[in-house]
Amino acid sequence: MSGGLRSTLVAISTAVVIVGVSVAILLMPWFTAVMVPASGAYELSGLSPAQTLSVAEQVRSFVTHAGGALPAEIEGRPAFDAAAVAHLRDVRDVVIAARWITLAALVGLCVLIAHAVAHNAQRALARGFIEAGYVLLAVLMLTAVAGALDFDAFFAAFHSLFFSAGTWMFPADALIIRIFPVKFWIGAAVLLGVLVALGCAGFIVVGRRLRALQAPRCDD
Repeated sequence: MSGGLRSTLVAISTAVVIVGVSVAILLMPWFTAVMVPASGAYELSGLSPAQTLSVAEQVRSFVTHAGGALPAEIEGRPAFDAAAVAHLRDVRDVVIAARWITLAALVGLCVLIAHAVAHNAQRALARGFIEAGYVLLAVLMLTAVAGALDFDAFFAAFHSLFFSAGTWMFPADALIIRIFPVKFWIGAAVLLGVLVALGCAGFIVVGRRLRALQAPRCDD
């Protein structure tokens, strides 16, 4: 395998792993437990704080695990109608697919690292880490600017990448909107950006140290 091809494959795998692991962290229960009250959902949901957190956790579990159900009513009031459930099933499909893609990228990255070490090609490995870090940071900065300029337009454009038009928009009084208001998603976007940036910085540091440890080779 040529050094250029190796570094490109490493860069792609590394970028996918950074993003995938960052998203996985946001899908953990602690994030929902912290961000739901911080986003003002307690005041908007019309439920008690305990109920609000419980329903938010049901939604989180629904979109991260196959199976499960969401209540159509809570205390006699509408909760999740067919449209909301259908959208959350679409979200689950994306989440599960992303999980498998991340796992495949992680396995591939481990194989590439082992192959590079076995062939004394750590310099190409280092290039891949550094390239992934800087490219992702550039994308992150562009995304941050787009989100800061018009978060609603950015939010809509992001959804259009994964979901059919009209399937992810709900009335302002829908429970899914009241439990996960815009502030929740802004917080998620900010933390995701921080996690991705930290992952990029980590791989850039590792890449630079690897590059410093190995002298250049003509086949890299």
